Amino acid sequence: MDSAGAIGLPELMIILPWLVGLGIAILVGRDANSRGMNGVAWGIGVALLCIVFLPIYLIVRKPLGGAPSAGLPVQVSTEQNRAVSAGPTVTTEQASFCPSCGNRLTTGARFCARCGAQIPTT
Repeated sequence: MDSAGAIGLPELMIILPWLVGLGIAILVGRDANSRGMNGVAWGIGVALLCIVFLPIYLIVRKPLGGAPSAGLPVQVSTEQNRAVSAGPTVTTEQASFCPSCGNRLTTGARFCARCGAQIPTT
């Protein structure tokens, strides 16, 4: 039997991890692009050094759409009463986001700066 063209188990054990790593790198690159991050850089980093870049990416990646994932109120520190009180005054404000793309809106915005959607008034 001639096995010159067949791929044996030793060759498969070398090729398969590289293919899995390349597949993971492609998925990380696409995911990074969808989150507004540099997908090419993350994909190359994961492809070259998967054991280092993949955990780092999973820790630092941004939420999808740019909106906070939990929808919690944002705490804002004010400087007004700092000289009078012992510490900074903290107030909570409900952050507003575009209903179309999830972009954070500036106070009093009537249109989204990212997608141009009209913001409904309350």
